[in-house]
Amino acid sequence: MSDGPEGLRLFACDGFAQARGLEAGQKLTDARAVAPDLATYIHEPETDAGALLALARWAERFSPWVAEDGCDGLLFDIAGVAHLFGGEPMLLADMRQRFRALGFTVKTGVAPFIGAAFALARFGGDLPQSDDVRANLAPLGVAALRIGEKDIVTLRRLGLKTIGSLYEIPRESLARRFREIRGGSSADVLKRLDEALGLADEPLSPLRPLAAFSVRHAVADPMRSPNMLEEAANDLIHRLCRKLARAGRGAMRLSFAFFRADGTRAVIGLGMSRPSQDPLHMMRLLRPKLDMLDAGFGIDGIHLEAEETGPAESEEPGFMEGVAPFHHDFDLAALSDRLSNRAAEAGLAQLSAVSSHMPERAESFTAFSATATQMQERENIRPTTLLSHAEPISVMASVPDGPPLRFTWRRMAHKVARCEGPERIEPEWWREREGATARPRDYYIVEDEEGRRFWLYREGLYGEAQQPCPQWFMHGLFA
Repeated sequence: MSDGPEGLRLFACDGFAQARGLEAGQKLTDARAVAPDLATYIHEPETDAGALLALARWAERFSPWVAEDGCDGLLFDIAGVAHLFGGEPMLLADMRQRFRALGFTVKTGVAPFIGAAFALARFGGDLPQSDDVRANLAPLGVAALRIGEKDIVTLRRLGLKTIGSLYEIPRESLARRFREIRGGSSADVLKRLDEALGLADEPLSPLRPLAAFSVRHAVADPMRSPNMLEEAANDLIHRLCRKLARAGRGAMRLSFAFFRADGTRAVIGLGMSRPSQDPLHMMRLLRPKLDMLDAGFGIDGIHLEAEETGPAESEEPGFMEGVAPFHHDFDLAALSDRLSNRAAEAGLAQLSAVSSHMPERAESFTAFSATATQMQERENIRPTTLLSHAEPISVMASVPDGPPLRFTWRRMAHKVARCEGPERIEPEWWREREGATARPRDYYIVEDEEGRRFWLYREGLYGEAQQPCPQWFMHGLFA
C-alpha cells in the first residue's frame, strides 16, 4: 500500500487479493471492509527499484539486452538467442519456471516490436496467435497502448475501446474528435499506435552496452562440480577466441557472469596487457579465480564477453605445432597478466616518458602495458639510478665555473679521475612558483679513482646579478 493525498491506498495486489475483489488504487479502509484479514506492507519505491535492477541483471542469463520497463517489468531482446533455449516457447517456459522458483508470478509476451510485446505481456497471452502483429493487437483494449488515463477515457467516450477500432479511422478525423472533447490531442495515441505496429522506431536501451564478442552457455541441471565449471568455461573461451580470430581482434578485458540457481550471480573479470586470442593463456588466468568461486546451489548459466578488444594477428604454428615458441614480448605480457590477475596489489609498473626535459620529470611509473610505446633513447647519456631528490654536495673546481676536481657526498671524499661535460639544461620557468627564480643547470659525468661514476650538476651561473652563488648537487649514479 502507498500513502496519497486521500489516505492509504492499495498499490498492488496478489492473486489471492484479486480473487476476493480487491484491486490496485482501492482505499485501504474499503479493502479491509471486504477482507478484514488483509495483510499489507508499506510500498517502498526505492527498495523496489533496487530489487528490479538486481532482477534485471540476473535476467541477463536469457539475453544480453535487458532493460527495465516501468517499475514492474523487464524488456528482453531475444533476437538470435531463442534457439539456444530450443525456440521461443521453450525460452518463455524456462523464463516462467525460473521466475516462479524465485517467488515471482510473471506474464510474458513476444512480439517484433516493444509496444506490441508490452501489450501482449500485460493484456494478452504469452505467445501471439499468429505472425500478424495487427491481428494480435486488434482485440486488446486501448489501455495496452501505454497511453495516459485521460486518453483512455477520451477514446472510450468516442466508442473506440480496442486497438483494432483505431486501424480504419483516418488520423485527421481522430485528431478532430480529440480536439472537440476537452481540447485534447491525439498525438500521443498515434505515436504509441505506430510504435506498437512497428511504423515508428523505438530503440531498446539495455542496462549496459552489448559487447561485440560474447558467448553464453546454459544447462538444465545446475553445475556444482569445479571440473564441470572449468570445462564449461573452457568451451566458452575457445568459442570466443574463434570469433575473435575471424575478426582479427584480440581480447584485452574479459567478463564472466556465472548465474546461480538461487537467482544471484557472480562476476569474474580478467585483464590482459595486450590483445590475446590464446585460450590456454585465458584459462591459466581464470583457473585460480574459478577455484574461489562460490557456486551456491549450482551454476545453470554462464555468459562470457570481451569488454575490450584490440587488433591482433593470429600466429600460424606450421610444422612446429604444439611447441610454444619463445617471444620476449609475449612472455613478459603473459607474466604480467598472471601477476595482475592473481591479486590487485600484484601489478607491474613500467617507466613511461613524460613531456619534460627536466631529468626528475622526464619519466614516471605507469601500469604495465605490453602494447605501450617504448621510451625512446635519449641522445645524451643518463644514469641508471636517479635519486628521488638531488642531494647537496661540496665541490672543489679548478676555476669557479670549471669542472669538478674533488667532491664530498654523504661524508665521503672523492677525487675525480675523469670528467665529461657540461650539459646545460635550462629550467622550466613556466612551472616555477611566484617569487622563485629558475636557474640553469650544468651537468657533469665524473669518475673517481676507484672507477665509480656519478652524475652531478651545478645549479646557477657565476656572475648572475642579484643571484646567490651556484650550488652543486648529486643527481644520479651509473652502474
